Amino acid sequence: MEARNADGRTPLHVATNLNAARALLDRGAGLESRDNNGNTPLHISCSEGKMDFVRLLLDQGADLEATNNMGCGPLHFAAVAGCINAAQVLLDRRAVTDATTLARTTPLFFACQKGRVEMVWLLVRQYPWLIDGQTYSDASNRNPNACHYSTAS
Repeated sequence: MEARNADGRTPLHVATNLNAARALLDRGAGLESRDNNGNTPLHISCSEGKMDFVRLLLDQGADLEATNNMGCGPLHFAAVAGCINAAQVLLDRRAVTDATTLARTTPLFFACQKGRVEMVWLLVRQYPWLIDGQTYSDASNRNPNACHYSTAS
């Protein structure tokens, strides 16, 4: 169940059929298996907008706060890809909205940077306090806030 391709991904990382994913999980496939970049199957599913997979993995106990080698969690991946439904499921399950990567980047910053307007609205509408101070490198005060950055360029 833990055979890997050149990217370090397991069959569960690359599954395209929900029944196949269920069968893999039933046979012990690792929910928290990491690829070469530290991504779990949940990271990949969130970035690809595979809602059935996201729900299945979370229902099976996948860690919605798992971070990869860069400190990105599944919500960061959903924000970058603009996968609103995946983000909403993560938020409904209490994903940490102001989690930062190793570079202190939040999901909101990624959504702004990538021009994911619907994602920005989703995050800010549900968590208006995100707009204040939780930005890329906010500790150093060298960079403007996330939305200012995206509109200034």
